[in-house]
Amino acid sequence: MLLIGVFGVAAVLDFVLADPWGWPHPVQAIGWVINRGKDWILVITASSSSQRIMGVLLGGGVVLGSGFVGGMMVMLGSYLHGGLGLSIATILLASCFAGRGLRRAAEDVLGVLHQVDVEG
Repeated sequence: MLLIGVFGVAAVLDFVLADPWGWPHPVQAIGWVINRGKDWILVITASSSSQRIMGVLLGGGVVLGSGFVGGMMVMLGSYLHGGLGLSIATILLASCFAGRGLRRAAEDVLGVLHQVDVEG
């Protein structure tokens, strides 16, 4: 029942607040890690098959690492105070939904395309 409550509150937060522009977002950190990992892979590997394998490992590492960091944040928050752990879980989940922010970004792109300004 508690899990349903976390999902519900996260959905309401996403709907009401969305992802405020200018605030740090977990996807920004994930993108930074991917970009650094890609650059490192291109430096240390020459063949496309090695790059492909390393890219798959990077992708898996990003997924596992993101889950680990998020889980540790929730566990640490819960250790300090049960409500803090629930709050962290709710905020992290709301940032994962990102429905309103994605809709706003898609509308911005569609607006430019409707103006037939493809380069913009």
